[in-house]
Formats: sequence, C-alpha cells, structure tokens
Amino acid sequence: MKICHIINNVVAGGAQVFLKDLTKYQSKKNKVTIIFIDEINNDEFSSFFLQSLGTNSIRYFSLGRRPKEIISYPKTIFTLYKLIIKNKFDIVNSHLPMSHLIVGFLSIFIKINKVITVHNAPEILSKINILLNYSTPKIFCSESAYRLNNYPKCYHTIINNGISIAQSDDYNFFFRDNLLKEINVDKSAKLIVLVGAIRKQKNYMFLVNLIEKYYKNSDINFLVCGGFDNDENFIDLKKFNTIKNLHFLGIRNDVKEIVKNSDIYLSCSLHEGLPIGGLEAFSIGIPCVLSPIEPHKIFENQYDVNIPNKFTIDSFNTSINKLLVNKRNFKMSRKKRNKLINKFNIKYTEKNYNKFYKDIIG
Repeated sequence: MKICHIINNVVAGGAQVFLKDLTKYQSKKNKVTIIFIDEINNDEFSSFFLQSLGTNSIRYFSLGRRPKEIISYPKTIFTLYKLIIKNKFDIVNSHLPMSHLIVGFLSIFIKINKVITVHNAPEILSKINILLNYSTPKIFCSESAYRLNNYPKCYHTIINNGISIAQSDDYNFFFRDNLLKEINVDKSAKLIVLVGAIRKQKNYMFLVNLIEKYYKNSDINFLVCGGFDNDENFIDLKKFNTIKNLHFLGIRNDVKEIVKNSDIYLSCSLHEGLPIGGLEAFSIGIPCVLSPIEPHKIFENQYDVNIPNKFTIDSFNTSINKLLVNKRNFKMSRKKRNKLINKFNIKYTEKNYNKFYKDIIG
C-alpha cells in the first residue's frame, strides 16, 4: 500500500511519537509518506524525528503553513492537493483536528480514501470539521476515546495506541547524577517527572498549586519534559520560574532515560486519548500517579500505579506519598505489569491499522 499520514507539525507530542513508531513498522511492507502541514522547526527534536524517518525510508514533506499567517493557508491547501494527485495514495490518514479539516475540505474536490485517527478524549472539533468528516472512517485510539467523543456514527474501529516495547534496565546512576547536576540539586533529591506539551490539557497550573501547598521547601523535585506549539493553548511559564524545585526541561531526546531515572511518573492531565507518555512510563516500570480520568482507568489496580480518589491537590499528595515510600524495583514492576504492557505493543497496533486500511480500500 501507498500510505500517507498527515499531521500538523513536528513537535514532541504523543501523536507525533506514536506516528513515528507506527510508520517504522508500516514502512517494512508499505510505501509510507508523512506530510507536515506546518513549517518544520530547526530544533533538536525535529532533527531527531526526521532522522528516524530517513532511517526507515519514510518520505516526508512540509506544506509550509505558518499558523499565525492566514495568507499561507491557500498555498498550504494547494500544495497538499498537488501531492495527493501526484502520488495517488491508497490511503490518507489524518491526525489531529487541523489535519482532519484540511483533508476533509480537499475531499470535496478530489476522491480520497481517507481515515481519521482520533487521539483525544474528547477531541475538540469545529462544526465545519465535523460536517466535512461526517462519514469519514475513524480509528479511535482507545475505548475511552470512542465513548467520550460525540462523532456522528460512521464506519469506525478501536485500535489502542501502541509503543515500541524494549527491554529496559534499572536506572543508570551516571545519567541520574548528571541529571541532578543539570538541575543543580543534591544527590539525595527525589525526582518526579511529567511528560507532555505545555498546554492547558496537561494541567500544569494544577501542578504549580500542588507544589506550592505541599512541596515548596522539600527535596522533592518536579521535572517537566515538553515543548511548545503556536497552534495550541499553551500556558505562560512565568509562574514556573518562581518555584525552585520545579524544572522545565523543554524538548528532550532522552525523555525515556529521564523517566527511567526518576522516582515517580506523574500525570495531572484533564483529558487524554491513550497517553503515549503514560504507556512508555508504565512499560519502563516506574511507579505512576495518574489523574482520575477515564483513559487512565485502564491502569487501575496495576502494580505501583496509584490513581487519586478525587481530582484534588490533597488526593494527589496522598497518592504521591504512598509511592515515594516504596523501594523501586523495575524488574519486579515490569514482571507484574507484563500482560498489560504486551497489549500495547506497536506491532499489534500496526497490524490492526493495515487491516482497517484494506477494509476501506476494498
């Protein structure tokens, strides 16, 4: 098959990381192309991402959209039109609302075997987006993504997000020491890591309030790995700078190592589809405190996973303290979590994606 994926941009987001892993496996038996709507930033993560695509013989194009420049939109749409006509893709899979909107608009003028991947629960769509994709086949990234979205009924499937499952060793003392030096804290410090773009969805102001109430003068340090995107609702980071033990690390290529060398993985998210960061942390074996939202229920009753009873600062503090007293044992944790970990192997996800594509093509 000639598979085309369309996504807004190259940022260190869950949809992008998922797409990188998915296309790695799709490219073994298919011709795969990724089209980015926006200009590609000249940053470390973009270089890392594109290098990974090149390693797996995945073609990519940028349509050059500049989100704040309306004048760039017509050229963006026309460039995509030409690419689809020229390449005659068997399937065009859009990711995230802006991609759905543009592909839906183009499908008025040309025949496209299109499919939408729904990455969030719920995914925020305009009325025109819903109208343009009223009958577009949809892949929901989890059961909760299906239940919590109000899409019109159409041909669809539920395919759980997947991640690359690799054997993970216990933390690297040399890496941890360097990380502690980077944030300028003592070796006895505890590390709690959060992963995700700096946007309202990730609820980082809740984190700020949590730290100010319970951890402001403690040796427990909070690390935030995540980047920015002008097309999203990001929060102001000024508040971050007023808290000594809250460290914004930005976009990193060593996120898995940072997670592996921390003491707890924390999510304060208000909503998710099936979070890639949470899946990766869970598979590594780190203790996890996950916000009490429906997509996180899949991790309930798992070893060293605590979901607060209520979405309150006090409940989160209780959950964190329960896990901080435990001695970390990654091997034991992975062994006890193994059945659920294997359920999210990207190999199974890729197989189910390809089957759904073939059903659509006919």
